Amino acid sequence: MGRISWVDNVKTLAIFLVILGHFRGLDPTVKSLIYSFHIPVFLFTTGFLLTSRINAISFSDFLKKYILPYIAVYLLFSAAAILLYILNNIGDDMLSTVFKTIWGTLYGVHGSEKALIHSNGPLWYFPFLLTTLVAMYFIVRLPTWLGWGVALSYCTFSFLYSGVRLPWCLDIAGIGVLFCLIGYSFRTHYDVFKGVVESRWLLCLLPFLAILLMFLVGVNGTTNLNKAMFGASGFIYIINAVIGGLCLLIVAFNLPVTKFSQKISVNMMTIFCCHIYLVKALRTFPYPDDGVIKLFLMSYFAVFILMICLLFSVKFDPLLKRYVLRR
Repeated sequence: MGRISWVDNVKTLAIFLVILGHFRGLDPTVKSLIYSFHIPVFLFTTGFLLTSRINAISFSDFLKKYILPYIAVYLLFSAAAILLYILNNIGDDMLSTVFKTIWGTLYGVHGSEKALIHSNGPLWYFPFLLTTLVAMYFIVRLPTWLGWGVALSYCTFSFLYSGVRLPWCLDIAGIGVLFCLIGYSFRTHYDVFKGVVESRWLLCLLPFLAILLMFLVGVNGTTNLNKAMFGASGFIYIINAVIGGLCLLIVAFNLPVTKFSQKISVNMMTIFCCHIYLVKALRTFPYPDDGVIKLFLMSYFAVFILMICLLFSVKFDPLLKRYVLRR
């Protein structure tokens, strides 16, 4: 497959939601709505973009193509985040500070405990994604019915587990596996699903799906995947993520092809790794009390941050590919 416009559109919409969702003071209802599906959407596209030959390539080739590049990027941006954190927290107990930041990065969790102790919390997604991808490598080698059974069992474990956070998000990666597998299956049966998603009747259903999503988000309450918070019900969390992802998919299929979305999609990794610094810089802005105006301003700033990060990534990504991701 060449470039697929709806994938670029989905990723552009999803990263905008990620940036907006990180604004402090965002209306709780809007935040809950965003957090109900924005990460599962990324996992869906990841599964969709996995090669159809994943069940035929060797594990060493899989590591070289999908795992080692992400590890390299994770370590690079973690090192930068650790350095910034240490420079902003210079004190008498520097040895302990250095140890905690490095240990947090190696443990690979960002939640209420064993958190990433530096200035770039969104990097938690990389260990989570890597654990998900490794699990996917083995699951797609199973018979279809058994693969779905394993994925659903792992997802159930992720909802039921309540112990100490496991390294590299092993405890919550079951959710990642499920949505990655959904995306992979979407690609496997692409001709059938594509015809359904881009149909006119499904577009007409979009307002009703959005209303249903808002209702169910209100029922389920606050969710946050990286903190292993799934609201009142893990089942409703999955339903909300599917509905929210479907809404975004319908919108993406009906948006025009643009160079802007392609650029965002191509440079997604660097944008994801850098945006939080600008979000933090804009947290001190004197936002008005009016909820609508406040949301408009935050949305405007989210687009602004997206543009700045894109400009940076256009210059930075060639260096990243040359010195870090070279094979």
